[in-house]
Amino acid sequence: MKKTNPVLYTQETINCIIDIGSVAQEMSDEMKRQVMDSLFKEAVDNKIVWKGKGKDQRWKFRDHAGKIVAKTTEEAIKKAYIEALAEKEKYGRADMTFGALFKLWLDYKHEGVGIGSGLLSPSTYKRYVNDHKKYIAGTDFDEMRLCDITPIDIENFFMGIAKDFNMGKQAFKNVRGYVKGAFSFAKKKRILTTDPFEDSDLSKCFAQCKKGSKPVCESVFPADGVRKLLALVYESEKKDELYMPNYAIELACFTAMRVGELAGLKWSAVRPNEIYIEASEHRYDFVDGPSVFLVGEPKNEKHRRFPMTKEMVDLFNRIRKVQKKHGIESEYVFEGIHGRYTARKISQAMNRRCEKAGLICKSLHGMRKTVSSHLRTMLPRATVAEMLGHLDETNDGFYNFDIMEMDYKKQKVSEFWNESFKPHETGHPAKV
Repeated sequence: MKKTNPVLYTQETINCIIDIGSVAQEMSDEMKRQVMDSLFKEAVDNKIVWKGKGKDQRWKFRDHAGKIVAKTTEEAIKKAYIEALAEKEKYGRADMTFGALFKLWLDYKHEGVGIGSGLLSPSTYKRYVNDHKKYIAGTDFDEMRLCDITPIDIENFFMGIAKDFNMGKQAFKNVRGYVKGAFSFAKKKRILTTDPFEDSDLSKCFAQCKKGSKPVCESVFPADGVRKLLALVYESEKKDELYMPNYAIELACFTAMRVGELAGLKWSAVRPNEIYIEASEHRYDFVDGPSVFLVGEPKNEKHRRFPMTKEMVDLFNRIRKVQKKHGIESEYVFEGIHGRYTARKISQAMNRRCEKAGLICKSLHGMRKTVSSHLRTMLPRATVAEMLGHLDETNDGFYNFDIMEMDYKKQKVSEFWNESFKPHETGHPAKV
């Protein structure tokens, strides 16, 4: 008889099937193999594993999802069957806690983590981990067995965290997405036959989130505020011509470019009649390592053109002159003697300038909204959306603000009143 090599199983497979505890640490590899062989023999005796008849002589069994697994040799089917048992034991236990399920879901999501199109960003994965620690870990819900969780339990959990953390709507939506994803994963893996999340109603919980939006003064810059900011930027440029974030802030006031797009702007994108925005810096935060900054595609991978004005031409000429003077040769526009300035450095500079100017709004994102709102009063909505790299609906909903000054509004109300509603002089109380 031809001698066959023994089937080798990983320790994880063995541990999934045998609750070995402290005694099992003393089991020899041979003893563990005997346990596996016994499990396989029992499966064959009970027709759980069988050999085909007729032309199809392959060995077969159905996995926990009902799919037939077929192998040509007994050793191969034995290995596949034992591994399927381990998979079923790992994923097929409705008495596991939600916390244990969430860990399995995280492992599953981690398989798709990477840098590039179609992959789960490391930063997003890290947010999953951190938000679980912040909102879910240590709660009664996290310790509940899956088989005991009802839609009411889910609703009570979300009502509790919405109140306890005074959650914003976006934070609530994020956690809701995690829990929904974990239960959906449990159903797909046959851990649960029904998904209790599907029957839960979280509308009342969502209503407990912080209401209202920021006042306009916190979202956009007043016209005189932009003038104050630019005055400080010009002053700073004179004091330190090598500090590139000043020029980046100046360009943002013209173009409403995202901070990542400013950090990733290359000289090849600066053309005679336009800026071709085709790159952006991205920050990737890893759970078990330092953050990484890479320049790649812009947000939504949407390239766009922004018209070049004579003021922008002057700005770029000033930057080129400074870089040439100090021997800086780089493909990036905002690079100094110590390298390219990151989005974080540019944002920090913006915050400092706004603080010094006494402005309430302090972000480059606020400048993006400000420029968009002004352009929207002069250009069609579709044109402005295209220039900023948005859908029309996105631009209308989140980047279109009331930017008219109060004195101007006062003037227009007076004009409207005089033209439309002003009574005849003889009937006015002051004239009687």
